[in-house]
Amino acid sequence: MRLYNTLKKKANLLKKLMLLMSCFGYFQILHAQFTDDFSDGDFLANPPWTGTSEAFIVNAAKQLQLNAPMEGMAYLTTASSSIESTEWSFWIKLGFSPSANNFARIYLISDQEDLSGDLNGYYLQFGESGSIDAIELFKQQGQNTTSICRGTDGSIASSFAIRIKVVHQSDGQWLIYSDPTGNENFQLEAVGMDSSITTGNRFGIYAKFTSSNITKMYFDDFYTGPIIVDTIPPELLSLTVASDSSIILEFSEPLEPTSAQNTNNYSVTPGDLHPLEASLLPNIVSSVRLIFSDPFQSGVNYTLFINNLIDLAGNNTGPIFRQFSLHSLQPYDVVINEIMADPDPSVGLPLWEYIELYNTTTAEISLNNWRLQIGSTPKIINDVSIGPQAYLILCRPEAQSELSAYGATAPIASLSLNNTGQVLQLFDDRNILISRVSYTDKWYRDASKSNGGWSLEQIDPLSPCLGSKNWMASINISGGTPGGINSVYSTNQLIPLPEMVVPISNHQIKVIFNQDMDSLSLIDRTNYSISPNLENPESVELSGPDFTTIILHFITNFDSASSYILYFSTQIHNCIGQAIPENTFWEFNISQPSQIFDVIISEIMADPDPPVHLPNAEYVEIFNRSNHSIDLSGWNFCIGSSDHLFDLCYLEPKEYLILSHEKYVSDFETFGNFYGFSSFSLPNSGEAIVLKNEKGEVIHWVDYQQEFYGKSPKQKGGWSLEIVDIENPCTIEGNWLPSIAPDGGTPGQKNSVSALLMDTTLPRLSRAYPIDPQKIWLYFSESVNQIEATRTENYSLSDGLTFLNIHAIDHRNNIFEAELSSELTIGVIHTVSAKNTITDCMGNLLRDNEVKFGLPLRPSMGKLIINE
Repeated sequence: MRLYNTLKKKANLLKKLMLLMSCFGYFQILHAQFTDDFSDGDFLANPPWTGTSEAFIVNAAKQLQLNAPMEGMAYLTTASSSIESTEWSFWIKLGFSPSANNFARIYLISDQEDLSGDLNGYYLQFGESGSIDAIELFKQQGQNTTSICRGTDGSIASSFAIRIKVVHQSDGQWLIYSDPTGNENFQLEAVGMDSSITTGNRFGIYAKFTSSNITKMYFDDFYTGPIIVDTIPPELLSLTVASDSSIILEFSEPLEPTSAQNTNNYSVTPGDLHPLEASLLPNIVSSVRLIFSDPFQSGVNYTLFINNLIDLAGNNTGPIFRQFSLHSLQPYDVVINEIMADPDPSVGLPLWEYIELYNTTTAEISLNNWRLQIGSTPKIINDVSIGPQAYLILCRPEAQSELSAYGATAPIASLSLNNTGQVLQLFDDRNILISRVSYTDKWYRDASKSNGGWSLEQIDPLSPCLGSKNWMASINISGGTPGGINSVYSTNQLIPLPEMVVPISNHQIKVIFNQDMDSLSLIDRTNYSISPNLENPESVELSGPDFTTIILHFITNFDSASSYILYFSTQIHNCIGQAIPENTFWEFNISQPSQIFDVIISEIMADPDPPVHLPNAEYVEIFNRSNHSIDLSGWNFCIGSSDHLFDLCYLEPKEYLILSHEKYVSDFETFGNFYGFSSFSLPNSGEAIVLKNEKGEVIHWVDYQQEFYGKSPKQKGGWSLEIVDIENPCTIEGNWLPSIAPDGGTPGQKNSVSALLMDTTLPRLSRAYPIDPQKIWLYFSESVNQIEATRTENYSLSDGLTFLNIHAIDHRNNIFEAELSSELTIGVIHTVSAKNTITDCMGNLLRDNEVKFGLPLRPSMGKLIINE
C-alpha cells in the first residue's frame, strides 16, 4: 500500500522546484509560480494570502483549515499570473457530503482579489446539489459561469480527501487528473478546451458553508507553475517479503504496466530465480507483486535484480539491485508502541484516536491479513507493510489525511478505543500473537493528562515484557508522537526477577515476577527448588495471559518457626527470551498471626500543598515493628467511615510501606515500598484512621488533629506529622510532631523526630456507668490491651454478679461495654475491680483498683437543687 507522508510530500515539492530550476531561470520561476505546504505554520507570509483571513488557520498537521466563526462564505487569494502552459496541483479535503450550500472552489486564475464578486477566471468546483457531485472546471466572466469539462459523476458525493493536478496546454486544452487516495497516482479525470481568458493575477480558495461545516474544509500542497516534464526515473522505495514465495516492490511513482508486469525484468540470486507472475497491485500502480514458484529459505541473503521498468513518462529505471532475506517472524518483532485512546480535548494533535506500531527488526514486514483485536472486536489489516525500525499509524480511514502528516498510516474501519482501558492484541496472518497491551488510564502516571489530549507512549520498544512499568503519558507538547520516536523513549532493560514471594498456605507459595514471563519456562517445576532439602514443587499453577504470577504447590508443609530459601533456575525467562540471572533466590518465612501494634501508623501527610520537596500527594506511612513477615492481604485501612482493603501485599520485618492513591505510584517509586488504593483522601483538619487485620481486629489507630502541629506554621501545608516513639504507639499527647526533615517528611524512612518517649504511668479503671439495667460501660484512663480487657475473668464484681461478655466501644480501646449476668436493682451500689493482667501499650500493668456503680434513683422534686 502506498502511504503518503510529510517527508514524501516535501520531497515531491523539492523535486518540482529542481525540475523547474533546471529548465528555466530561477528568477523567472519566482515570478511565474508559487508553492505552499504551510510547513511554516503561517499563511499570511511566504507567500502571503489575503481575504477573509479570520476564517482560516494552519492546523497542527500543517494544513490550511477553514475555521469560520459562523455560517457564510470565506476566501483567500495569493499572487499568481500563470495560465498558459501551466500546471496546478493541490490536496483538498471536505469532511462532509458536498451540496449547493456546502462546497469549495479553487480559482486557478482570477483577475480580482475578491472572489465573492464579479471576476474573470477559471475555477474547479467541489460540490453541487443532488448526489452526483463531480470535479468540474468552470470559466467565470463577470457573474456568468460556463462548464469547460466535468469528471466522473458521484466521485465526490460524500466526504473526501483527494489530490488534484490540472494542466493547461498552449493550444487551450485542459487536462484534469485526480488521485482519490490523496497520493500522486494520478488518473485522467476530464478533458476540455478553452483559451478565452488569457490574463489574471490571483490564485485562490472560495468556500461556502453552513454552521455545521465551519471547520471541515482542508487544503494543502499548492503548486502553480510551468508544466513539469518528468525526466526522473522511478526509484525503488521499499522491498517487502510478503511471504516465503512473494515480494512486494514499492516505487516512487506509477509504472507503465507492460514493463512492470514483464517477469523477464526481474531475477533473484542465488539460484537465478525468475518470478512466475509480476502484477501491479489493484489501485496502486506504483507497487508490484512478484510471485515465485520456489520458496525462499530462511537466513539466506538474496539479491533482486530489476531492469527496464519505465514510468508513465517513459523514464527507464536502469539496473537496480536490492538485497533481502526471509525473516522468521517472532513475537514482539512488531510492537504496539503508542495509544491515543482519548484525543479530546486536543493539546495539538488532530482529534482522532490512533494506535502506533513499531517494527523492532531490521527487516521489512508485511502486515497483510494481520488482525488487530480491540477488546473482543477483530479488525483486519490489508495491503500494508512496515519498514525496518519504522512506525505505522493505525487509524480510521477518515483520519488518514490528517494523521498522514505525521507518518505512514493504515486504515482500520471504525477504530474505537476505550478511554479507561482495554486489551489490544496484534496477530499475524498465521494467528500467532505478536504483541499485546492491556492498558488502563492509570498508565498515564499523571492525573492531569488522563482526561484527554495525551497519548500513552511505550518507554522502550525493545522491552515489551515490562507491561505498565514501560508506559506513561507523552511529554511532547503536541500530546503525542505518532509516526516518530516516542517523547518518553529511554532504554529500560529491567532484568526479569521475582518481585514478591508470598506463602499463601503451609504448602503453597505465590511468586510474582516484575514483568511478563514465558509460560513454557514457568511451568517446568524443576526450575524451582526450596531449601533446606532442595525440594522441587509438585506442580506449578500459571495465571495468564501475562504470566507474571505463579503458585508453587509443595508436598512438604512449611514450619512457621523456620526460614526458607526459594531458588530459581536460569531456564526461566521473560516473554522475549531474556533469562533471569544466575543465583537468583528469595528468602522467606511463614507469616504469623498479627498482634496489636505489630504494624503501626507512623507518618501522616494530610495536607501536601504547597509541597516542600515531596510529591504533592496525601499519604500515610505504616511500619512493621515485629520480627516476622506480615501478610496484609484482606487488611482494612479505615479513614473515618471509608474502608480501603488491601489486596496482595506483604510487609517484611522492620519495613515501611507508603499508602496513597494508586495514581501516585510513579511519584513515590524512589521513596520506598508503595501501595495504592483506588480512592484515598485525608481531611486536613483531622480524622480517625484505623488499621485492622483480616479478622477485623484493630491493630493500630490514630485520631490525628491539626492541633498536633501546635503553633508551627507547618500546619499550613507541605509538612507531614510523624510519630516520635514507634515503641509507644498508643500515646498521643507529645508523640506526634510535625516533621523536621528538609523535604517536609520522611516517607519510607525513619522519622526525623524519632526519639524515646518514656511512659511509666500505670493505667487504671477510672469509672463504671450503667447504660441500662444489664449493661455497664467500663472507662479506663488510657488505651489498654483489647484482648486482656475483653476477658471476663479479668474482672471481679460484688453481690455475685459476673460479666457475660465484654467488647470495645471503638478503636481507641479505652471504653468497653460489659453485659451483666443479671439486672441491676435501682439504688443498690455494686463494685467492680480489674486485675493487673490488663496492660497499656507499653506493657505497664493495670493498677489494682475498684470502682463503684449502680442503677441510680430518679430524683424527686426538691431533692436536686442548684446550689450556687
